[in-house]
Amino acid sequence: MEILNIEPCLHYYERLRERTVEVAGCIPPDAIEWTYAPGKFSFGDILRHLAAIERYMYAETYSSSLASIGDKERISPTAKKPFCASSMRRTAK
Repeated sequence: MEILNIEPCLHYYERLRERTVEVAGCIPPDAIEWTYAPGKFSFGDILRHLAAIERYMYAETYSSSLASIGDKERISPTAKKPFCASSMRRTAK
């Protein structure tokens, strides 16, 4: 898939997140650590994995991209915060 315009990609990503959060909300609290076999991922394991990926893959990639744009001293540490805070807010929901 070639991305020619970022808006459809961002919309797709947001909708994917919304559907994931909706499905996660359907898991009963007493079943969050259920697994179909010993040693296999539980629902909670999968949700924690998705949250970690969002935080560490996307936020860190964005952070690295800022650093590679130019002189690291010219990039304010707060320049990263809106993306990271937004990502963390969405993950915490």
